[in-house]
Amino acid sequence: MRKLCDEFGALLILDEVQTGMGRTGKMFACEHENVQPDILCLAKALGGGVMPIGATVATEEVFSVLFDNPFLHTPPPSAATRWPVRRRWRRSTCC
Repeated sequence: MRKLCDEFGALLILDEVQTGMGRTGKMFACEHENVQPDILCLAKALGGGVMPIGATVATEEVFSVLFDNPFLHTPPPSAATRWPVRRRWRRSTCC
């Protein structure tokens, strides 16, 4: 799929809402196949059950073009995400 997207100039967007944050043994499921998406969608596990949150992660190139929006920065959910993400990274051997 990555090759096709590159060939036709399309973005590769992966949804890791259910599979991200180490649920498959690696931090992201796409790592199992060494696939690097242009955009990665995350949610649920980011908030650690404390606060609903979602995230869109993108390459620098994509971000600079598509994501210039004042509503992208929300401090309370971002702060709530910090603990579960750090905890997962510290105790994980998935990366």
